[in-house]
Amino acid sequence: DEDSILGVKSKDKLPVSDGQERRTAALASLKLICESPVFANHLESLLAGLDAQSNTPFMGSVVHRAYPASLVLMDAASRVARESSHHSETQKTTLMSMIYPATSHANSSPLHVICCNDTCSFTWTGAEHINQDIFECRTCGLTESLCCCTECARVCHKGHDCKLKRTSPTAYCDCWEKCKCKSLIAGHQGARFDVLCRLISETDLATKPNSRDENILLFLVQTVGRQMVEQRQYRPTRPRKTASRKSTAPADSADPEMPDHDLEPPRFCRRALERLLNDWPAVSAMLSTGSKLSQASATGPTVYEDQAFLASQSGTALLDKFSHCLLVKCSAEMLDTLLTTLIRQLQTTTQDVTKQADAKVVVRRFVRSVARIFVALSIETAPGQNKKKSPASAVQPLQRCKRVFQAIINLSIEELCETGNALL
Repeated sequence: DEDSILGVKSKDKLPVSDGQERRTAALASLKLICESPVFANHLESLLAGLDAQSNTPFMGSVVHRAYPASLVLMDAASRVARESSHHSETQKTTLMSMIYPATSHANSSPLHVICCNDTCSFTWTGAEHINQDIFECRTCGLTESLCCCTECARVCHKGHDCKLKRTSPTAYCDCWEKCKCKSLIAGHQGARFDVLCRLISETDLATKPNSRDENILLFLVQTVGRQMVEQRQYRPTRPRKTASRKSTAPADSADPEMPDHDLEPPRFCRRALERLLNDWPAVSAMLSTGSKLSQASATGPTVYEDQAFLASQSGTALLDKFSHCLLVKCSAEMLDTLLTTLIRQLQTTTQDVTKQADAKVVVRRFVRSVARIFVALSIETAPGQNKKKSPASAVQPLQRCKRVFQAIINLSIEELCETGNALL
């Protein structure tokens, strides 16, 4: 056999049983295949092949949270793309055929998937009931007293008949009791962030929306805002309760082993949000969501003033969601990061008239969005006969709106004047 040919005695070979050893051996085997000259002529077809879920090997590694393997596959894909042609566009097309083919589903983008891959809330709450968004999945039988957390709803129950529950505001996730939960293992977080950074810098996935036309930045601000509220209830020194099964099971069926539930809450999305807020293409794509270029030319039909105001405010539902969540639910540092990116783009494009004009259009859209949020919040906090004094938490978003106007003062003055005129 092969071992005898290589001079290896079977009695000297020990089976690889430890999980860490198996992962190390698998990663070494993957590197060997990607770097071997034997596979050089077939590597592109291997890396662009699809499995039953229409995932390439790279996409599959992200789905299964094998992030060190993702880095190996991305190195190999980049090398194959560089060697395929001397034209940059051809290289990009070849790379994307292995990273995220054009025929893939919009929700299968590895950038969106890697940001969804946070751990189940049970890993840090245990059997402690906390106030969190909970879902029921009729496909898997998570109904009545059973439920799952947001992370499991997005990963384990993706594509299922899974809906947000309006009752029972406090709970812990039961996904591991009824299903083979995919969100219990975090994966190597350092490699995960490295994969994220490379996807941002080497591809244009940050500008591509999902099937609901939502940009990755909108997903991240909503996720970070929700996680900040949920994770305020985290108490690292609090003893964890032992979870008792809520479902009725036959006497002869073995209960699933309780997963680790003394881990830290996931914070990857905060790092991802900060990184993407520093990326101008991603920010521009988010702030331009829903915008429609005006088709009227200088010689076209006359546009009345009120129609011009309405046109400048249309197609802004997703943008206003982003602005509201950033101003109300996220930290002030995130807003400052975005403002720094906007100001930097305005300052670095002064020599390029086209880029400067495009940057101003994007920044003006954001200022108008903040102005709309400011007006709505001001009305809510306005004193009235039946209203109590507004708490400090209600005033804080107004201060952040003013921070935006002050940071981009030149464009804000023009937009605020137009907003005031439109309100009149």
